[in-house]
Amino acid sequence: MVSGQVDLYLDVMNNMEKLIIEENRIYLKKEDCENCRDKTIMSDKVRLYEEKLAELVSANKGSILEIGFGLGISATKIQSYDIEKHVIIEKREEIYKLAEEWAKDKNNVQVIHGDWIDILPIIGKKFDGIYNDADQDDHDKLKNFPSKCKCIANDGCLLFMTSWANEEFTRELPHHILEQDEEGKKVFGESETKIPYATYKNNQWT
Repeated sequence: MVSGQVDLYLDVMNNMEKLIIEENRIYLKKEDCENCRDKTIMSDKVRLYEEKLAELVSANKGSILEIGFGLGISATKIQSYDIEKHVIIEKREEIYKLAEEWAKDKNNVQVIHGDWIDILPIIGKKFDGIYNDADQDDHDKLKNFPSKCKCIANDGCLLFMTSWANEEFTRELPHHILEQDEEGKKVFGESETKIPYATYKNNQWT
């Protein structure tokens, strides 16, 4: 999807980090810090996980909301299902540009540049599946994500968040089990990964 390497500066952490976009990885590289480790934003090592999330969130078909585009792994898989509308919110400008380019030939896709916390109250749409993959967000911000989604969820809407993003929300929920491939085992440190989900019924997530 991405040819070669796009090396772009963003205003992140007082310009002391550089966002690097490669074909198989997006990461933040520390500037002026030889011993600091890079921070991975997205890697194709979690392809199996992302594609499984795409399958699950598309189960109701209808309209799908995806927070975070990354390498476009889940977005591409979502498009393989018979859905009506696919909305993607991406706050990092250069990743947003990648998403726009990816969406050019897809009539049912809308890409929005911004932060979900600002966009959700004004989006003016309701969805049958919601996937938040913006796990780099602040913990307290992610904690409030499910409540912020109530106004945009159709009855029976399925909500997924990356497993590590909101432990309080996911602890008691039903879940799917994903058998990891070898790359996934290295990333998650386990052969099976739980994928919690919630269903919107009677004005609450259960």
